[in-house]
Amino acid sequence: MVLEYAEYALIEIIKLAKDNIVVADIHLPVALIKELAPHNHVACLLAPPELVIRDYYKREDHREIYESIMSLKNPEKSLENMNNTFRLGTERNIDEVKASGLFYLMRDDDSTIEKTFVQLEEHFELAEREKGYD
Repeated sequence: MVLEYAEYALIEIIKLAKDNIVVADIHLPVALIKELAPHNHVACLLAPPELVIRDYYKREDHREIYESIMSLKNPEKSLENMNNTFRLGTERNIDEVKASGLFYLMRDDDSTIEKTFVQLEEHFELAEREKGYD
């Protein structure tokens, strides 16, 4: 499913990249990222499993998933299974990104959109481009 989603997302990114710098927050397999883009064109945004588990259902776009789980016969067990899946998937993804050598940012409780943006701007050297330092 991730690869199928990736194909559609990449088509759109390629279209946009013809005339613009594109920043896309999408989940792609590390092997595919390394095939498609140079290291300095990639930043992986990560969060530890505890934050993913804590924050996942707080998102408006995930509310229906939570409500569906809560309507099941044994919602506590289903939620536990989902959280275990999140934990394993997140840990695997973090390990894979760290081993890849790609640039990454690890979100924590002190992270803000503003701080993240500044770090990404530095990594992608966007501030220098804006000033004309290409």
